[in-house]
Amino acid sequence: MSDAQATTVARDGDQRLQLRWEIWIRAFQFRLMPPLPVLHRLILERDALGTELWDGVMRPALVERVPALFAADADPAMRRIAMDLRRVGASAYAVTGSLYHLHGTRPATARAAGVAAMWLAQAAAVIDYLLDEEAFDPATLAAHLRPDLISAALPPPGNPHPIVHHFDVPPFDPRLTFALTAVEQGFAGLRSCLALAPDDEYHRRLHEELLICIRQMVGAEIDSPALRLDRCDDLDEVDRTLRRVNALSVWLFAYTGLITEPAPPGLVIDAVARIAELSGTSAGRSMRSKT
Repeated sequence: MSDAQATTVARDGDQRLQLRWEIWIRAFQFRLMPPLPVLHRLILERDALGTELWDGVMRPALVERVPALFAADADPAMRRIAMDLRRVGASAYAVTGSLYHLHGTRPATARAAGVAAMWLAQAAAVIDYLLDEEAFDPATLAAHLRPDLISAALPPPGNPHPIVHHFDVPPFDPRLTFALTAVEQGFAGLRSCLALAPDDEYHRRLHEELLICIRQMVGAEIDSPALRLDRCDDLDEVDRTLRRVNALSVWLFAYTGLITEPAPPGLVIDAVARIAELSGTSAGRSMRSKT
């Protein structure tokens, strides 16, 4: 690499770090971060939960498909990826459980909803990495996550013998192994949760809202390469998209628990709506109006 090329790389890297820092500053301004001692405690708790889920849920499902993630002699980069996945999964699991306990009381159901959300959050994280860092072709990924396939993977309640689509059936690019396996595991969990639901108007509407939420999240993920910080200097657009995805995530976690129980009081929906609005005002309000 020439001196001029090295200077360009350094300048672009500095610019990207600066843009990332400005996004973090905006997040801090929402005052959602807890005090530092509480944050440290939460990190330790999430790490312990992530390890439990990693060993008890993820390893059995993935060790044969993605053995490098679980290798004792994994290189530092792979260990970092595994740690990040544990933290993402534990956070999704914990948020889903907390939202569930606003209206439900069954520990086993809370765990089932949390595990489904864990898989979907990890799939989203890996998809984001593939698109933004590995320059994976968005069109190739979109072909595996088309809206009709999403609908076919989550039939509505009241259908005793549905024809179910499975995302992890070959052929597919080997680089998609983790993502599509995680998506399938997440949808299998959603199907199990939905199987607990009665066939009534409320749960049919909730099923449709869940599909809308997932489709919008997939669309936001696939569009994410256009918002890479080294390509986009419109921080307002980046900020709007990130907050929209955050709000959709909260609703996805909430729906996962809601589909397992009878319709909750309106105050519960209002509480979840408020959480979603804190994460992303416009998406939270639009979802609330449909529920």
